[in-house]
Amino acid sequence: MDGIARVSFRVKLENVEDPNNHFFHSLKLLLGKGQEFNWLYSLSSEFAETSTFIPQPFPSFCNDYVLIESTVTFPFLKKLAPSFQLSDTLFDTFRQIMFDRRREKQIECMQNPRETQEKCEDLADLLVECYEKLNSPEFRRLGITETTVLAQALNVAALDMVSATQTMMAYYLATNPQVQANVHQEIDDVISGKYSGRIDNETVNCLPYLSACVNETLRLAPPLIRPERVCNKDWTSPDGKIRIKKGVTVMTPLWAIHRNPEYFPDPERFEPERFLGERSEEAKKCYMPFGIGPRNCIGMRLALETLKVNMTVILRDFQYTVRQDTRIELKTGLLYLLQFHPVLLDMVLRKP
Repeated sequence: MDGIARVSFRVKLENVEDPNNHFFHSLKLLLGKGQEFNWLYSLSSEFAETSTFIPQPFPSFCNDYVLIESTVTFPFLKKLAPSFQLSDTLFDTFRQIMFDRRREKQIECMQNPRETQEKCEDLADLLVECYEKLNSPEFRRLGITETTVLAQALNVAALDMVSATQTMMAYYLATNPQVQANVHQEIDDVISGKYSGRIDNETVNCLPYLSACVNETLRLAPPLIRPERVCNKDWTSPDGKIRIKKGVTVMTPLWAIHRNPEYFPDPERFEPERFLGERSEEAKKCYMPFGIGPRNCIGMRLALETLKVNMTVILRDFQYTVRQDTRIELKTGLLYLLQFHPVLLDMVLRKP
């Protein structure tokens, strides 16, 4: 979490174990900490009207996927059972970060009036630019408000996506010793050998088998299990069989799609080779753990590189092994996020 906050906002979270660190605990609440399944949410949420597998190319936001059109049953109940628990602390903190960054830019502009102020170093700089446009005709036409801008800062919630994927990848490696041995061999050859132990964003991207393991983990356990898109105009498929009205929410059930045997033979098996060589082209036709289209996850690259760096650091010196009490148990609660109860594994020091 601290790393993501530093990259996005140049902000240090200090001690996340401190009970007075309200920002961190507000983020954990957003990610469902302590929440249990609420039946009111089921009544207020979307339900499926139709479920269709589309074999031909779909509009710009989708391609060859199962889609579910949805409507809202009792929308007023969302006030009693919201999708996510948002704390005022989060938005107050983001607002303060934006205020401080704007003030810094104003001071820089006064001190260096001849230098361009268009450089963008992180997400906070992008959001400051959006703040400056809040009263522009374009933003007014699109209905973009301060809340809209602040909501973009919630990418720090990627912590749960990264940690959940890293946990599940450790589980799959522990339960597939040969796959883990292949990863160890690649790290030994490339990191310890070719790059003399250097681990950074450049060297980890020279580990295709490790990357394939990350992709296969995200296929079997996508952290965001139900990405959605709202149709912005009436659309009819070329054969006229499928019609989606403007304003309809289209849900994409990733858990089921990533197990479609047409694209993933023996879909329950952990097989990283699906994402290597010629086979990867077929696999990626139906693979979208970060969403799809122009509005896919803005933090995708950061998440992938974080995962690969973390796992390389660990697997260079350790191996994962299963225990007698190792098991996967789904956690009920948020309907958008795939969450598990603690997964117990052993980490064993590798022999030289």
